[in-house]
Amino acid sequence: MIAQHSVRPVGNESAAGHPQAVGWKNMNWNIEVKKLPGPDRKKWLYLDDREHVSPDGKRLALIYSIAEISMGWDIGQLALFEGSPQDPKPLFIEPELRVMGYCQNMPWLDNSTCVFSAYMWDGKKTQIPFLILDIENKSFAFYPIMNSCMSTLSTATDGWTIKETTRDERFQCHHNEPVRKHEIKWYSWLEVSQGKNDYWAGRLGTAT
Repeated sequence: MIAQHSVRPVGNESAAGHPQAVGWKNMNWNIEVKKLPGPDRKKWLYLDDREHVSPDGKRLALIYSIAEISMGWDIGQLALFEGSPQDPKPLFIEPELRVMGYCQNMPWLDNSTCVFSAYMWDGKKTQIPFLILDIENKSFAFYPIMNSCMSTLSTATDGWTIKETTRDERFQCHHNEPVRKHEIKWYSWLEVSQGKNDYWAGRLGTAT
């Protein structure tokens, strides 16, 4: 069951210094989040949404219905749209993919590639790998890393480079590690279940 929680940072600061939530009624893009797949928003008092607009302003990555499922674990659903804020068209909505709601790792790498910190739980353990979405090719990839919330990806000639923003000595250092686009395993947007199964089967490499 999803736990109720206090509103977390998703918008402008209020006069008291606390961030103001972005709900479906006051989002900048005309999207009725309550109609998207996910938890019943009528049953939960505190659910947040975060809009991440592409650099050219023509696409939106939306993390919606963010809730604290356990202490410090704020998880949301993911949806992609394109078009204009007044008339957005859905690109990708997949209830099986959940992402961390408040990581600060800059979702858009360019106008057609975005990255998130995926919430992966197999019933026993949790990992937070990178989830990279290629909109032009309608594909996605996981890049195994124990907690991607502590890192960002920067663009490189043959893909990207991991830049750690916070160092956690419990985990292997990935700072300046290359993520080569042609070396990671890509899946069609129709193969989400297969991608998740391969992740836990270790067919993408070992998360450390």
